[in-house]
Amino acid sequence: MSERGLALRRILVALETAASKARINWSFQVARGTVATEMLAAASEADLLALGKSGWTAVTEGRLGSTVRAIVSAGSGPVLILQPGARLGTPVLAVNDGSSAARKALEFAARLLPEEDGGLSVLIAANDAETARTLQKQAGEWAERRRINVRFRTLLGGRVPELVRALGTEDAGLLVLPGPFLSATAGALPAILSRIERPALLVW
Repeated sequence: MSERGLALRRILVALETAASKARINWSFQVARGTVATEMLAAASEADLLALGKSGWTAVTEGRLGSTVRAIVSAGSGPVLILQPGARLGTPVLAVNDGSSAARKALEFAARLLPEEDGGLSVLIAANDAETARTLQKQAGEWAERRRINVRFRTLLGGRVPELVRALGTEDAGLLVLPGPFLSATAGALPAILSRIERPALLVW
């Protein structure tokens, strides 16, 4: 069997084992073509797209790969970016800028909270203090209706270096980020994803 065939076999065995433990139905499909193009085509019929952060070559190892850049730039749906060796965990941190995508991000984050730990961290990203207070009040009311404990932190301005530092200092096992907010500033999304070392779920 070829090296590629052996790799596919290992993937199939791992998928079958994981699906069996989770008791879910699964299928496996091989597509030929440009990776980003095929992934975007598959994403149109998927609830979630999961990708590794790094590229395949030694030059891009540890950095944001070209496939991930193409997928997140398209902004076609929820995308989970996984770091090498990282595991999904708690606490969950969501970024809220008041957009419709941020509201979806909060809903995703709420669903990902384990039943025994209802806590959620929310980073309020706003241009001014008044807007930040309004967003925090709205998010607090949303959390209260769902009986979720929320810890808030405010980031004014939302410039990339400040956002990266804020995300880096938060204790989070998963980041849930609104894609449009990060894409509004040229180069913001790739810069943030390249610097953070936690799994990130992007929501549009």
